[in-house]
Amino acid sequence: MSATGGKLRKKSSDVAVQGTNDSSVLSKASAAARGYFRDVFIQHFVCKVVRRSPLINRGYYVRWRAVDHCVRRFLQTTDCCPRRQILSLGAGFDSLFFRLHADALLDRASVFELDFPDVAHRKAALISSSEPLKERLDCFSPPLPGPIHLSSSHYQLVGVDLRDQKQVEAALRAAGMDWAAPTLILSEVVLTYMETQRSDAIISWAAKLLPQSLFVMYEQVRPHDPFGCIMQEHFLKMNSPLHALTQYPDISAQRQRFLDKGWQQSVCLDMNQFYFGLVSEEERDRVESLEPFDEYEEWHQKCSHYFILTASAGALMDQALLVPRTKLRPSPVASPGQPPSSVPSCRARPIPTCVEGLGMASSCLWGGYILLTGGISRTGRGAETRVLLRDQEGWSMVCTEQSAGPGMRLHHSATPLPGGAVLLYGGRSSPLRPVTDLLRVSFQPCSPALGAQKIQVEPLTCTGDSPPPRWRHTAAAVRHRDRDFLFVFGGKNQSERALGDIGFLCLDDLHWTQVPVEGVTPAPRHSHSACSYEGGVLVFGGLGEGGAPLGDISVLGQTERGFCWERIDVHPPPEPRYSHRAHVVGQKLLVVGGVWMFSEGVPGLAVIDLATCTSVEFSLDTASVPHPLMLHSFCSELTASEEPELLLMGGGGNCFSFGTHWNRHLVSVELPAVLTLSTHSSLNKTSVAEL
Repeated sequence: MSATGGKLRKKSSDVAVQGTNDSSVLSKASAAARGYFRDVFIQHFVCKVVRRSPLINRGYYVRWRAVDHCVRRFLQTTDCCPRRQILSLGAGFDSLFFRLHADALLDRASVFELDFPDVAHRKAALISSSEPLKERLDCFSPPLPGPIHLSSSHYQLVGVDLRDQKQVEAALRAAGMDWAAPTLILSEVVLTYMETQRSDAIISWAAKLLPQSLFVMYEQVRPHDPFGCIMQEHFLKMNSPLHALTQYPDISAQRQRFLDKGWQQSVCLDMNQFYFGLVSEEERDRVESLEPFDEYEEWHQKCSHYFILTASAGALMDQALLVPRTKLRPSPVASPGQPPSSVPSCRARPIPTCVEGLGMASSCLWGGYILLTGGISRTGRGAETRVLLRDQEGWSMVCTEQSAGPGMRLHHSATPLPGGAVLLYGGRSSPLRPVTDLLRVSFQPCSPALGAQKIQVEPLTCTGDSPPPRWRHTAAAVRHRDRDFLFVFGGKNQSERALGDIGFLCLDDLHWTQVPVEGVTPAPRHSHSACSYEGGVLVFGGLGEGGAPLGDISVLGQTERGFCWERIDVHPPPEPRYSHRAHVVGQKLLVVGGVWMFSEGVPGLAVIDLATCTSVEFSLDTASVPHPLMLHSFCSELTASEEPELLLMGGGGNCFSFGTHWNRHLVSVELPAVLTLSTHSSLNKTSVAEL
């Protein structure tokens, strides 16, 4: 490589990194405008406040909240010091100084901001042209030549390349940095854009140069799972690769990184741990109320792929800025890309048939057909009803002729009925528009030689007191006094974060009926699973009304009068998760995919033995699947054959600001080894009514 070519590539990468600042400040301005946090100054750093999606707003809220928490804790713990400093590396257009000054928190404190000279020059010009910003600076003068672009008693804006430590040290000395004063060093998604050797050098340099300091870093983590792969690919396309992830892929590695580079203590939390451990329930409730939201899977995955880290040295060693209320321990499930461990695995293989869609519902039909309804595809919402069939050549899409479409709906239920029809219930077209109609879908298979397969869609009229509209619920067939009922449980709607009510629809006369149910109803939830089981229903997991995944198992069993809820205590308890799919095979509950929050890796296949009340977690070996396999907002069905397989269809999601990912092909999970697995724990089944 020629020297000129290397310099051009470096310049191009530097410009791309600087561009991340422009995108970030727009997102922060959007979140502030929607009321996620109070920042009246950020608007002066953008030409126009652009409204971002609720998912982006939440993502930047938790980032802002974590950094703000650490900065304010630092200022509180150093309040008795004669001088303290905040050094912001790669500050971009952040408004931190102006917010702290407005809140009168900078008594005996100074803020030093460092960034590329071009960025510092642009920021100085924006401040100079804004009266609300200028009035926060005493002794204001026009932007200065040299590395110090703006200077006041509490604020220094310095333009210098962070990779040149000698220039950085000289510029900070000229700006008045006191090496002995307590200092908070802040890095918000900055160091990872450098080659790891350079960023490690900065971490070591800061520990030596500022012996009484706290380092706060917010960056990406977990690059090897499906979301992490998509995240990495996005930044590569943006010419801003995340270098640190190769050597420091998880939070334990990042923590050890700082200890190895001269820091005496270090705490590292992913953003789910921060949000549920350090943000109050009252504040989380306020965030939930700000705007309609239904992207929980993407929100929690975003939070699991970013972390907040604090490292301390000197007299500040004991000043812990991150102390979660509860200790959250990850389970031993292996992450993709890591060396094999004791976690067993089952193989997943791709099937060439392309089936894309998010939020669909599926159902097995008579004759080995699989019905797919609703959801959203690349072409928009209201994906047409599709039918799959396996013949001697494998799975393929069947040509169909429909009397009418089921309309636009996501996160609905599709329940097979006695006689072969399928009942579509609930769903939504948007987070403010639940679907209220009930449809019966009938399929009439015929010989391919006779033309397209016939699908009949019939709207149904029910009587009685129907449950409130909902989506992300479950609906399963149950038996009561020799009659078939549709049992509806849980879900959410535009006014309730999680529903805990139940409903029984008699399928003979389509009347919503009151059926006696004893015991304690499971906690309100959505995105759970419910499988027909011995005339009743088996419910597992889901997302609770507090926003955390659930891992409990309950059975709605038949009694002489009606039904009774019972809880099954399983050992070891399955990891809490939601947005999964589940199937009963004999006395085993198979739980596939989903999203969990406080464990490493991604959910694979959990096998829960209902006879022995034991469970085993399997990872999915997806080495032969040519694309990241994101198992949420997907469908799955057990096929009836000599060697049953679990067929996975659709799924994926909006990966924060990195783009929407679609699982392109069908995937088959081999089950024989799983189904013959023997577990030998004693039965431990407790009636909820007895607790």
